[in-house]
Amino acid sequence: MAGRPLVAPGRSPVRLRLPAWKKHLQAMKADLSRPLGGRLGEAAVVSTCLHGVDGRQPEEVAIFLPQDAGQVFYGRTRRGEVVHMDIFHQVGAVDPRAVARSVREALGDHLPLPSSSPTLLDLVDIQTGVGGGRLTGSLTFGQKLSLRRAHLHHVHLALLWPPSFWDLLPLVAGAVEAAILSAGLELRKVERVVAYTREGDRPFDLSPYGDVTDSWIREARPQDADAFSLALWLAERQGGVEAALSLLEEGGGEGALPPWLLSRWPLLFSMGPRGWERSSLGDEVRRILRDEGAEIRRALRGIRRESLAPGRKGGSWGGRGRRRQVGPLRGSPWWGIAPAETFLQAFRQRPHGPLPLRPDDFQVVRRRHPPSLDWIILIDASASMAGHRIQAAKDLVRHLARKSRDRIAVASFQNREVTLHVPLTRHLGAVEKGLEALRPAGLTPLAQALLEARTYVEGARPSRPLILLITDGIPTVSRGQRGPLEDALAEAEELGRRRIPFTCVGLEPNRAYLEELAQRAGGRLYILPELEKEELFAIARREGRRIRGTS
Repeated sequence: MAGRPLVAPGRSPVRLRLPAWKKHLQAMKADLSRPLGGRLGEAAVVSTCLHGVDGRQPEEVAIFLPQDAGQVFYGRTRRGEVVHMDIFHQVGAVDPRAVARSVREALGDHLPLPSSSPTLLDLVDIQTGVGGGRLTGSLTFGQKLSLRRAHLHHVHLALLWPPSFWDLLPLVAGAVEAAILSAGLELRKVERVVAYTREGDRPFDLSPYGDVTDSWIREARPQDADAFSLALWLAERQGGVEAALSLLEEGGGEGALPPWLLSRWPLLFSMGPRGWERSSLGDEVRRILRDEGAEIRRALRGIRRESLAPGRKGGSWGGRGRRRQVGPLRGSPWWGIAPAETFLQAFRQRPHGPLPLRPDDFQVVRRRHPPSLDWIILIDASASMAGHRIQAAKDLVRHLARKSRDRIAVASFQNREVTLHVPLTRHLGAVEKGLEALRPAGLTPLAQALLEARTYVEGARPSRPLILLITDGIPTVSRGQRGPLEDALAEAEELGRRRIPFTCVGLEPNRAYLEELAQRAGGRLYILPELEKEELFAIARREGRRIRGTS
């Protein structure tokens, strides 16, 4: 960023700027609450909206008032919850760990909670030209090249802080300035701050900013996780339903939290005006623990109830796809004697004579397992899949893991990456753990996803594989020079050439392209008006029967 230097390396920005911050503190808080925002000192800009610089006017920072930072960056429901702060400097690399260290030292005793519990620091995200993430995390995230390049001239912070703690913002800005100067870089003065009040006044390109993060600022909602699984996990780790309920109702108290809880704390609680409060997902988990405690206790004891499925014939059992077959004693191994069928067979052989049982009268029970499948489920994890769509895909995976004897692998694709969350397994715990990390963001690299799925199938050599693609769009990231659409079609053709079973589930607006994709792969296509779990369950049942060769 161009502009004249404000403070040279080696000087203390905290001493120079603090009187001005105190003088304008009330005005700053008023601007944030309206929302407006503005300069904090001369090198920092703070608002609750998106703001940024234009390469044509690098001395000017534009605040986009219609674009709330919390809603755009983190998908939050309410406006004005997330404070967006940028501190501008000479082009160069600033270590996010040095920034985090400086902020922690500056805040010192100002934090309202013990350092061993979740604090305001856990609700601060950092990004520099080197990387970033949650201030209290590893700070090894934010490695996307376009994201790092976009932050070579400023340090970005996002803070989910209630207004009662906005008085600490000057200390945070001063601490960041100190870290910048310690890196040997100059601060840059912001000459003008311009507010844009209408949605179309000036477009803001967010494409460089999407990346994986460990942030706790994203709002957890009931569709972001399986509430029953979360309740079961919490009861198991806390030592029972009552202990889990106590944790949710008391909010963890004032003491230290166990390390295993910290990673899921943001799912259960969110920072509100009065401190930590239960999130909507936390309320749902509490309701399940309170109203379905008996079911949770049965699950904890490892009880698995099997019952005769409604509407099935007497020889077909519910549960994990097992079928009960009765036949003569000779033949394949048997499981037990069928008394009723044995006496019926004797009666048929000698309807008017005595019924002492003979060897050829005995009928035995055999359990026949339908051939198991190996599902490779490819889930589109681009930004448009957020909310109920990604939840429907996760529900399908859980359904298959709980209700079948099939092995399941789960991979997601977003931006330019394909991530294998769950390798082929029947283990429900491994499936749940893998699904936790699946969060939508970014673009759609479908060609790379099809290539990785084919490579995985050829390496794992499953006996009955089925690649199931779930997507709400069309590819937007290419692998080479042909373009994203052509690249994906070429990879689909490879699937067809190698005779790997393939099924695609998509939405009506993309029918024409997905029809060609499925045709190239020699697979099947299901077009839905919307991705709903019931529809996905039905498709999986139908495709499972087709691949198994059963009716």
